[in-house]
Amino acid sequence: MRFLATLPILVSMQGNMKGDGKGGIKSDVSAELSWKLSSEIRVEIPFNGNYIASGVDVRVDSRAPKELNFNYDLNNHQIKVTWTPGNKVTDLLYYHVKPYTVTRNVADSVKPTLEDQATNLISVTNKPIKREFSLGDRFGVNVKLMEHSESDFSDKMTFFQAFQKWDINGFSNLGFVPLEIRNSKYVLRYEPSGTRARSVSTYFQYQYATKTSQHSVVYESGSPQSRVPSEPEVISTSTIAPEFRPVLGRLFKNLESGNAHLMKTGLVAEQKDGTFIFFNATVGLSKNAWFTKDFTDIQIEKYTTSDPSARANKKVDFAVCHTATRNWNKPPTYGFSKDVLYLTEEDQIAFGEQCDQSKIRFKAKVYRDDYAAKAAMYSPAGQQCQKDLASGFMYGSPACTKARRMDQTYNNYELSAESDNLSETASYWLNAARQWVNYRLYPFTVKHIRGQSNAANRATWTIKRDPYTGASNMTFVRPTETIVAVNVRRGDETVNQWARFSPLTFAYSKVFYPLSARSNFIRDAASLTSGGVTEARCYVGSNAVYTYDGVHYNYTVSECPHVLMTDCHKQSEIAVTAHQGRQ
Repeated sequence: MRFLATLPILVSMQGNMKGDGKGGIKSDVSAELSWKLSSEIRVEIPFNGNYIASGVDVRVDSRAPKELNFNYDLNNHQIKVTWTPGNKVTDLLYYHVKPYTVTRNVADSVKPTLEDQATNLISVTNKPIKREFSLGDRFGVNVKLMEHSESDFSDKMTFFQAFQKWDINGFSNLGFVPLEIRNSKYVLRYEPSGTRARSVSTYFQYQYATKTSQHSVVYESGSPQSRVPSEPEVISTSTIAPEFRPVLGRLFKNLESGNAHLMKTGLVAEQKDGTFIFFNATVGLSKNAWFTKDFTDIQIEKYTTSDPSARANKKVDFAVCHTATRNWNKPPTYGFSKDVLYLTEEDQIAFGEQCDQSKIRFKAKVYRDDYAAKAAMYSPAGQQCQKDLASGFMYGSPACTKARRMDQTYNNYELSAESDNLSETASYWLNAARQWVNYRLYPFTVKHIRGQSNAANRATWTIKRDPYTGASNMTFVRPTETIVAVNVRRGDETVNQWARFSPLTFAYSKVFYPLSARSNFIRDAASLTSGGVTEARCYVGSNAVYTYDGVHYNYTVSECPHVLMTDCHKQSEIAVTAHQGRQ
């Protein structure tokens, strides 16, 4: 008896690419990535060279679309990729699991098992699931997902339960090892028949702007002197694109001075009848110069028009508008926060052609009270920090850094939501979210009152977090029910299904709760995504050192070399040192 397993991988690219010298590249390349995992148990019959085997064949093929054009617009800072649908049927993604039995001679092993007529595929039913899902019809592209499966069930819950058995690395590292040996096939297929689109483009655009005030000092490149504006100015490295001006006006409307990030991405499908289908998302983020207030403006819409340059004749299918305003007070740079730390936020999400048909309004107030402040001060790290400060560590110590994280973590959360004229679709997803929350809170629920007559179209969520244990007490009040849950916690990460499936996204969840007064979502998310590689800086002053991880030391660098950075794994011979002196 033998066990055999093979995992061949094929990477292929052929075609041509040509640049126009103006930021554009025309591509006509056939690219394919395929791998196949075959495993079987073989029993050889003595003396005649034949064998009997049972195994499973798993295959994955992925093909990129041909005829792609890449373009970068220097004036609008826009990256654009255009695909011209071809005239051949193309399987963009193919996946199958095929269990089999076979009886043949060892000399025939050079032929792939599934191509041998002696191979019998194992089937457990004569009524397999056969379904097709159209994915690109809204944009005039005939792309569909095809399923041929012998599974007992095929729905959202079945897929969810299957994914829970994997960790996310298993998809690639284990070559899509099937967890259920059932004959199945999934195909993501493009077909030219039924395709109405002449071309499909995706794009991304970004700009950065700064608003000055009469209290700002402006330094311009090439000028030896600074200047103070007589009135507010908007400064950008390039002319603000017309599509960004309305968003920028809203972001800077109630901002004395600060900066803004503007992004726009979307999809444009030009149809053969001359019409255009647009799906756009415009995102604006601004923050004041004191880092105590920020604004968010998001506009999403899908519409059809016969003239992409004229907005008056567009037919809007749907639109979503989101605005948010946040205010907070900043904790001190060193030591403990004597004042109550707070953050308030007001959001509005609107739906409809003009974002005026239905709305959801959110209000949130979070704060760190005196109870959490004392917990941080009297914690082991807090006690050590006070000793370090009393010993002359003016800028703190590693213990102070740990204690400040605890001191600056909000422990009270008050959230409320009100809705007006919600659509059936929005109500469906909100109800699905409600059921998911109830399911997650069930092990900690001590009271669940149904059928109440609470305020209509209004929900509140109150959370009290224990700074010592990290557990939370929660109270949900909705129009028809009230839920009280105590000691809510994440659980052991070693057995948490979410943490097993995707450690990265599980870590992302910690960015949102609990919140910290000095946290920055973009910086924290970038650190998690890059595995800790960030834009952190090390600062060496006359009597203090500020390290990459934000720890402060009272220290004076002497004439001896001090290592600031080196490769601890010794894979590269590099080091950055510092010492006092002119050399």
